[in-house]
Amino acid sequence: MLIKKLWQNQNKKNMRNSPEQYNPASEEREKALANPIFKRIFGQLETFNRLHRGSSEEKDNIDSRFQQLFSECPSLVEYAKNSQGLNQEELVDLLLSRPDEAEALKRLLAGAEDERDGRIGIFTYELDEPIDGQNSRIVLHVPPYSGDNFKADLTESLTTLAEKLENRPEIKTVAGYSWLFENKWIEQLLPEGSVIEDESKEDETQESFTGSQRAALMFSKRALRRYLAKGELPKNKSVSMSSDEFIKCFLEQKDV
Repeated sequence: MLIKKLWQNQNKKNMRNSPEQYNPASEEREKALANPIFKRIFGQLETFNRLHRGSSEEKDNIDSRFQQLFSECPSLVEYAKNSQGLNQEELVDLLLSRPDEAEALKRLLAGAEDERDGRIGIFTYELDEPIDGQNSRIVLHVPPYSGDNFKADLTESLTTLAEKLENRPEIKTVAGYSWLFENKWIEQLLPEGSVIEDESKEDETQESFTGSQRAALMFSKRALRRYLAKGELPKNKSVSMSSDEFIKCFLEQKDV
């Protein structure tokens, strides 16, 4: 067994010493092609490419809106505009050849997730400092999802959060703000009346997007089509409920 292990290690070493057999760029390429988030972004580029090639009257507006969304990735924009048919391998090679733009795209996808206080399941969260020294609030965020079953993982994460809240009596409120709450099946999971419409007015001329709006445009084909074709920004909804309501919804009803 030891000889076998040493032989395997030597083979790995030989591969790394042989440029013909070991190519770090090729390894990075394969990782990117297997990444679910990359596949989702590629799908968004395809959505733009079809609209760009299929519309004559709105083409300038479509191009302008897409360029605004990916303003830090000009090579990606040009590739999506000028290709007759997009290719995942070509896109990966393009990003690998432009590390600055690849890093900018990574930042756009991550948003402010690195600044959160922690993670529970698919959620990241922030803990608001208690004003009176006793009562605090947990604010949930949904970063880019890379799993295989969003519905199942979301439900499991909500249950896990409820279990943790049972041991954190100082947290009195659960809140969240996301384009995902537009989904009826998600709204049906939550206590009645906890999902609130975003009352802020949409401004089609605004020069930037909120984090939630950008996430929607990066990951939802329907949201991207509406924005590119009509200039409609994604609508956000907020969630707010007491911790007791949340625990009752995801633990006590489950036990009945």
